[in-house]
Amino acid sequence: ESTLSLSDKTISHHHRLISAILAKAKRERLIPFNVAAEHATAPKVAKKEALYLDDKQAREFLSLLLNEPDIRAKTALVILLFTGVRRGELCGLSWQDIDGGKQCINVMRASQYQSHRGVCEVPTKNESSIRSIDADIFVFELLDKYKIWWNEQRLLYGKDWQGKEQRLFIQEDGKPINPDTINYWMTKFLKKNNFKHITPHSLRHTFATLQITAGDVDIRTLQSRT
Repeated sequence: ESTLSLSDKTISHHHRLISAILAKAKRERLIPFNVAAEHATAPKVAKKEALYLDDKQAREFLSLLLNEPDIRAKTALVILLFTGVRRGELCGLSWQDIDGGKQCINVMRASQYQSHRGVCEVPTKNESSIRSIDADIFVFELLDKYKIWWNEQRLLYGKDWQGKEQRLFIQEDGKPINPDTINYWMTKFLKKNNFKHITPHSLRHTFATLQITAGDVDIRTLQSRT
């Protein structure tokens, strides 16, 4: 005889949903009390430890990344590692947000895939997420190389170019990419280099931990080894 086993996270979600429904019913005086809120306790969901790279792993990851031939994947992962932006924020970047003179990247919006709309622009997570991030000159040198590829794509497609938003990370015809594409690029890169499993969000935690833009990683030395 099989039994259905639900995770604490799923049970907690169902508990919140049922509690909300019963709370509305109580306000409308359809029931005398909210049994979910007053007589049941949802399980505590254990927080998973965030995955990130330590100093040695970050250096190894970056060394491998410098040899990555896919300019889109290389540039996207470098920006994640050197700025700590979220995946959606990365996909929401447009060329107007890149200030090479001041060596900063301005996060103004995010990008998200919605089943009924496709890839669309959305606000950042909160108001404080709108920010200007200083980055190493290496990031802007890479962006200059990446823009050569970007401009070549625009010329290749001509009148069929779909990149009205001037997004950095695009499909080949200029349309904004689905943020899941970043995960695809990451997984492909990790498998090819036999590197430990991490996610794009892991690079956000790695940045916060190592403060790479403060000089913890010597890019010039790494470049000379590749």
